[in-house]
Amino acid sequence: MTEQEYTEKSVIQQIDEQSGEQSKLRAVGALRRTGVDDPEGIVEYLGQFDATRDLAANREEFSARIKAIKANVDLTDSERLELGRQAAEQARQRHEDLAVELSRQTTRRSEKLDKTLFSGSDSALLHVLSDLRPDQLDTRLEVAKVAGDVDLIRACRTVAAARGFDEITLKGVAFDPSDDVAAAYLERQKLHSAGALDAIVSTYQPPPVKPQALQPTDAEREHARSVRDSEQRSAERVMGGKPGITDTDYTPRTRRQVGRSRS
Repeated sequence: MTEQEYTEKSVIQQIDEQSGEQSKLRAVGALRRTGVDDPEGIVEYLGQFDATRDLAANREEFSARIKAIKANVDLTDSERLELGRQAAEQARQRHEDLAVELSRQTTRRSEKLDKTLFSGSDSALLHVLSDLRPDQLDTRLEVAKVAGDVDLIRACRTVAAARGFDEITLKGVAFDPSDDVAAAYLERQKLHSAGALDAIVSTYQPPPVKPQALQPTDAEREHARSVRDSEQRSAERVMGGKPGITDTDYTPRTRRQVGRSRS
């Protein structure tokens, strides 16, 4: 394999290997480096958004266009470069648009989860709780649990979240009898994981492609010539009134020789 063929193959393989499951593994690795819990679950969760699937599809479409350009041996170098530039620019713009759309979709989902977790508390009760120290708010939450006062539990949880008291917020979720509250909290944790969206967006970013990666290999050029020659011969036979004849390779093969010996 020539150096040119190796370079072209390695670039195309890079595009292929970073699609599908490989892209998910890259995202998981990026999240794991941030120290978040359950990076696999976060990547799987964010993969459910339409914009994430569209980001993956955009990357695959870009890969397919690069392959098509590379495989077209009839293109001139300037045509090849221009088509590659157009493909890269369109994929880049589409990627940027989808990144914005993913942010919009996750924000809308976050607002819905926040409504499940924190809305509905009486404003006067929230005002009373808002100035309490963490230990005082925690005591109120414990009292609410014993009394079975769901409204007070929700209000304590809301104030704790607003003031950044994460442990009290979690306790407020655990004390709530609603399974929907627990589910919303767990989903919200995945959605708000540091670096999660950036990892997903960068994972599906169309990779850079060097000009030489757009050039077909010698083997691909030879295959294209062989196909054209075969099509030409077929057309000539049809025009000569001899359709249905196929080319057969009658090149002699090395004959197998068998010897015998007495024991």
